[in-house]
Amino acid sequence: MVNETADRIILGAADLFFEQGFAKVTMDEIARHTRLSKKTLYNHFPTKLALMASVIENSVQSILRGLNDIAADLNQDFLSKMERMMEFIYQELGMKRLNFFENFQRYYASDNEKPVQVIKERIISLIKQLIREAEEKNLIQPGIDKNVLPWVYLNMLYGLVELYKSSRVPVHPGELLVESLKITFFGILTAKGKHEQHRQEQDI
Repeated sequence: MVNETADRIILGAADLFFEQGFAKVTMDEIARHTRLSKKTLYNHFPTKLALMASVIENSVQSILRGLNDIAADLNQDFLSKMERMMEFIYQELGMKRLNFFENFQRYYASDNEKPVQVIKERIISLIKQLIREAEEKNLIQPGIDKNVLPWVYLNMLYGLVELYKSSRVPVHPGELLVESLKITFFGILTAKGKHEQHRQEQDI
């Protein structure tokens, strides 16, 4: 029961933090949103900062589990995994959540808690893993720098977030991301890799 209540508080606080930002949300608002008393909130989390730390930890672990599940899916090929992973990252690290993670450091200065860095490192590690798998199957051109490629994809994601933050774009972000991935894939794939992608598109 204790864990259920704590989870309820964390999820409810996450809704408000991601929507309004940490500074604007009060414990009174969280109590109303979760339909719990302030006493119950403080019994589980002595401060708003402690609650925010739990929200961050829960969010990071959820994202990492999702990334690991995609990478471990034996029923998906390299191209499908990359598309799913990039779409998942964009959805989970959308503009509001990414801004919240980055602003988190203003309020929680521990060197051991850098959520964006933790997620970045895991993304890079999993992309490298997928690239190695594709390389073993001769799907990627030998002249491509495999150490740089993961950062190309990460930069693509961050660029997309910044684009939608700064201007109106007449294309849905998911559509733009998929098209960007297709263009990038055709630049790095071998003839065999391009054939695999073409076959995959025909199966959809």
